[in-house]
Amino acid sequence: MTLDPESPETVRDLAAVREVSVDGRLTLAGSARPPSRGPSILAAVESGLLYQDGDGLSLWNPATGEVLRRLGGQVPTATHEDLVAWCAAECPELHLTNTATGEDAVVRTGGSFAFAETYDGAFSPDGSLLAVPVVTSGGQRVALVDVRQATGRVVPGSELSSDYPALAWTPSGDWLLWSAGGGRLMAAQPDGEAIMLGVRAPATFLDMAAG
Repeated sequence: MTLDPESPETVRDLAAVREVSVDGRLTLAGSARPPSRGPSILAAVESGLLYQDGDGLSLWNPATGEVLRRLGGQVPTATHEDLVAWCAAECPELHLTNTATGEDAVVRTGGSFAFAETYDGAFSPDGSLLAVPVVTSGGQRVALVDVRQATGRVVPGSELSSDYPALAWTPSGDWLLWSAGGGRLMAAQPDGEAIMLGVRAPATFLDMAAG
């Protein structure tokens, strides 16, 4: 992203967005100017970038400058290909929206937990499951959402850090790992219970990845 040098420093509009591969190769050499002043780009899907637009999210194609779609909530919980999980303010319900087709599903919980307004969700590598922080009567826990069925369930025995609820899938999708707080790490298989791992992180961490 390039900031506009003529924009006041307190606002700093984006002048352009460029796409670069992990090896530094420029894959999108130029782009249209972002459609509003100082947009906060939060996530990417295959068809474009998601940015906060008033009280919602807009999907913008940086190659053409076209705003493709608008969603009703400000918080993109996670993305996978063209799918975005998102919440409105205070997260009364979790939406799964296909940004290419507009198809939208609301995830059912059965009333046993409430979704948390968070950016910290994580789709499994194949996109079939979504791990998200949730709130229960016993505190913050981890839930797994079946994307196809649009249903969610709490992972039995899970504990989740209330400060930095980092979640990460292994590349195979066989295990989900997360921070349980205090440097502790937990893990679970998609159909299993949570287990505490016999390692402890040396300090609080903000995010995590599994290899």
